[in-house]
Amino acid sequence: MRSTGQAGRRKRRHWDMRLRTTAAALREACATAETAARPAGNIEIAAGDEGIHVTGGDGEIGIRRKLAGSVETAGSVVCHAKALISYAGAVAEDTVLDVVKEGAMLRVTGGGRVYKFSVIEQNYLPVEEPGEGAHIVSAGGLVEALAAVRHAIDPRNSLVKCSANEGVLCMYSTDMYRGASASVDVDGEGSWAVLFPSGGLHAALRLGPHSMHIDPRGRIAAFYGESFLVSVRLAAAEFPAIEGVLAQRGETKWVLHTTETLRALKRLAAVAGGEALRCEIAEEELCIQASSGEGTGVEYVGVDGEARGAFGANAQLLIDALESVGGEEAILQYQDPRKALHVSGRRGGCDVVCVVMPVVR
Repeated sequence: MRSTGQAGRRKRRHWDMRLRTTAAALREACATAETAARPAGNIEIAAGDEGIHVTGGDGEIGIRRKLAGSVETAGSVVCHAKALISYAGAVAEDTVLDVVKEGAMLRVTGGGRVYKFSVIEQNYLPVEEPGEGAHIVSAGGLVEALAAVRHAIDPRNSLVKCSANEGVLCMYSTDMYRGASASVDVDGEGSWAVLFPSGGLHAALRLGPHSMHIDPRGRIAAFYGESFLVSVRLAAAEFPAIEGVLAQRGETKWVLHTTETLRALKRLAAVAGGEALRCEIAEEELCIQASSGEGTGVEYVGVDGEARGAFGANAQLLIDALESVGGEEAILQYQDPRKALHVSGRRGGCDVVCVVMPVVR
C-alpha cells in the first residue's frame, strides 16, 4: 500500500535563481547591458530584494539596467547576452518567460519554447558608483549637451572633456579637424575638470540620463536614469587645447536658417564627393558651390547679415556642426576665412559652439 503524507508527496525542486519577465523587457535589458560587455558579450542577471538587474561591463564602462518582473528565488547568473536576445526576439513581445538557473544550466521557457544553455562560471564585477562627495549635475540641458559634442569626438583617443566652474557645466570634444563645446547652467559649487571615454557618452545618450555624478577622487563618472546606471572610469590623459579656438569667434557674423541651409548642404554633399565646397555671402544670400568628377552644383539660401564673406569647407563637417547646434537658426562667424569657422546657437537648455577647419585653396 502506498503511504500518504510527506513521503508520498513530490519533492519540491530547488532553484539557484528563478524569475519571470516578458520577452520585450528581457530583450531590451540584455541588449542595453551587452553594449558595455563587448567583445565577450557576457552579462549578469541578478534577482533579489531590490528587484532584477542586468549588468554588462568591460572594465572601462559598465551598465546596470533594471528588468521589470517578479522574483521567486533570489540568485544570479552570468550568461551570453546574444543567446538571450535571440530567444526573446523569437517569441511575441508580451510572452511571459520563466527564467530558471539550476546548477550549471539556465532554462528559459515561454511561448511554447524551451531554451537551455550552460551558464558561464565567472565572478562578475559590480558596476562602480561614485563615492560620497561626488559632484552631482542635474540639468534640463544635460542630454542636449551630450548630444551636441558627440559629432566631434576623435576616434583615435575617444575622449570627452567635462568641466564645471561657477555653476556652468561645459563639455568639449575635438578630432583636430573640428571641435564642439556645450555649456549649461547647473546647481553646485566648486571647479573641476575630468576626461571620460566617449563610449560612456554614447551609452548614456541612448538611455537619456537625468543626472551625472562625477567623482574625481575615485576616478568614476556615472549617468543615472529612472531604471539604469552607466558608469565610466575617468581617463588620465592630455586633452587638446580646444577652448581657446572655440572662444575666438570673430566680429563678422551671419544668421543661418538651419533647415534651409542643411537641405542645400546635403544636396551638394553628394555632388562634392568629398571635395570642398566654395561658399560666398553677399546681399543677405549664401551661394554654395560644389564641383567634382561627379559634376557641379549651386545652391542659394538666405542669410541675415549685411557683411560679405567667402570661405571653403568640407560639406559633411558643416552638416555635422549645424545638426549639433539644432534649432531654427545658427550663427556663423569667423575672424579670418583661413582660420576656424564658428557655428553656434541654442540647443534645448544649452549653448553650443562648433568649429570647423576651413579648406584653403
